[in-house]
Amino acid sequence: MAVQTDNVPTTGDTATKLGRSAVLITAFTAIQIFFQFFMQILLAAKFGAARALDSYFAALTIPIFVSSLFTGVVYVTLVPIITECRANASSTRAIDLGIQFARATFLAVGAFAAIISILSRIVAKLLVPGFDSESLRLTAELLRINATSTVFSGTSIVLACIYYSRRQFFLPVFAPVAGGVITLAAIVLYSNRLGIYAAAWGMLAGSVAGLILLIPALLRAGARFFTFSFDHPGLKTGLRLMAPLLIASVLVRTTLITDRIFASYLGEGTISHISFASRITTVVIALSVQGISVSIFPLLSNAAAKGDMAGLSRLLHLSLRWSIIATGLVMATVLALGCEVVNLLLKHGEVLPSDSMAISALLVLYTGMLAAHIIGNGVVSTLYSLRASRLVALISGVGAALYVPAVAILASLFGAKGIAAASSILALSNLSWFVVFLHRRWVRLHWSQIAHYLACTAVAALAAAAIEMLIHGTWAKTDADILQRATQLMVTFAAGLVIYWVCLAAMRLEEARWLWQRSVRQLVKGKSA
Repeated sequence: MAVQTDNVPTTGDTATKLGRSAVLITAFTAIQIFFQFFMQILLAAKFGAARALDSYFAALTIPIFVSSLFTGVVYVTLVPIITECRANASSTRAIDLGIQFARATFLAVGAFAAIISILSRIVAKLLVPGFDSESLRLTAELLRINATSTVFSGTSIVLACIYYSRRQFFLPVFAPVAGGVITLAAIVLYSNRLGIYAAAWGMLAGSVAGLILLIPALLRAGARFFTFSFDHPGLKTGLRLMAPLLIASVLVRTTLITDRIFASYLGEGTISHISFASRITTVVIALSVQGISVSIFPLLSNAAAKGDMAGLSRLLHLSLRWSIIATGLVMATVLALGCEVVNLLLKHGEVLPSDSMAISALLVLYTGMLAAHIIGNGVVSTLYSLRASRLVALISGVGAALYVPAVAILASLFGAKGIAAASSILALSNLSWFVVFLHRRWVRLHWSQIAHYLACTAVAALAAAAIEMLIHGTWAKTDADILQRATQLMVTFAAGLVIYWVCLAAMRLEEARWLWQRSVRQLVKGKSA
C-alpha cells in the first residue's frame, strides 16, 4: 500500500551521519578507482587503440561481468544476513556464514573459470566475432588468464562483506588498491618483455594478493577456512534471496557482451574507444554514488523491515535530493570539460588525436546513462530494501531484451556512437519504470519537490558549465605542459564547483545551506585550533 508523508523530508542529523560515512567511503573508492583508471591510461600510452588492446578489453569482459555481479548482488544480500546473524546468534557464527558463502563462491566461480578456460577459443569467437584469427587467438589466451583472476576477486568480494557487516572498512578497500599497485607494477616492469600479457598476469597476481590480505584478520576473529561444511541455515536463505537479484544482474550485464559483439564489426580501435568512454562514465558514477549508496542502504533496509514507510520515504527523498545535486554538477563538468579531460589523459604515447576525439564524443553520449545511474541509485536501493528484487529482474530483463535490437539498429546507423546512445536510452528507460512502480505500489514521491530540485540544479549546472567553458577557453589559447594543463583543469573545475554551489544556495536549497554551514563551522574550528 502506498503511503504519502505529510511533511517534506529534511536534511537534519541523518544527513550529517550519512555525510560523514559517505565522504569516508567515497575517498577510499576514489583511491581504488584512481589506480584502476591509471592502469588503463598506462595501457593506452604503451599500446594505443590497436588490436592488442582491443583483445585485452575483450578478454576483460568475463571478469568485469562476474565482478559486477558480485559487487552488486552479494553486497545487498549478504551484508544484511550476516548482520542479522551476528545480532541474533554470535560474531563467530556470523563469520562462519560469511566463510561458507566464500567457500561456495570459490568453488562455483572456479568451476566457471575452468569451463571458460577450456572453451576460451569458442568464447572469444562469441564475444568478438568480427576479429581476425590472430586477434581471436590473443583474446582466447588472455581470457584464460583473466578468468582465473575472477576466482580470487569474486571470493574477495564475499570476504569483504564480512568486514562491512562488522563496520570495518579499511581492509576491504585497501586490498583492491594493493592489487591495483601490483598490476601497475607488472605493466611497468614487464610490458616490454611480455607485451599485453603483462597486464593480464599482473591482474591475476593482484587478485591473489587482495584475497590473501583479507584472510589473517578473519582468522584472528575465529574464521575457519579449512573446514568444508555448508550447513549454516543462513546459506540457503541467502542463496534464495540472491537468485532473483542474480537474474536481474545477469540480464543487465549482458549489454556489455552485446556492446563487444557489435563493436567488433566496427573496425580497429572501436572496442578500445567504447571501453575508455564507458570506463570514465563508470568511474564518475562510482565516485558520485558509492558513498551514499553504502551508507544509506542499511538504513533503508531497517526502515523497510520495520514497516516504517514514512521513514523509508524520508530516506529515499534525502537520497534523491543529493543524487540530483550530484548529477547536475557531474553533467556540467562532463559537457564543459570532458573533451579536455580525455585529451589530457590519453593524448600521449600511442594514442592518436583521432582516438581522443572519438572517446570524447562517446563520453557525451554516455551522459544519459550517467544521470540515470546516479539519480536511480536511491530508487533501486529502496526497491531492494522492500525485497522487490523480482520486479527489478523483470524490468531489467525486458530492457536487456529490447536493447539487442536497439543497439543493432543504432550501431548500423551511427557506429560506436549508436552503441553509447543505446546504453543511455536503456538506463533512462529502466529508471522510468522503476520510479513508476515504486511510486504506485509503495512510496508516494513528492513530484513538486523533485521538479524543484531538477530545475534549480539545471540552472546552476548551466551557470557552472558556462564559467568552466569561459575559463578553459581562455587558458586553451596558451601553451602549457601536461602538469600546467592538469592544474588549469583543477582550477577550472573548482571555479565551476563554487559557482554551482553559490547558485544552489541563492535558490535556497536546504542541502546547499547545510553544506555551507558545515564548511564554515569546520573552518572556524580549524582557526581556533
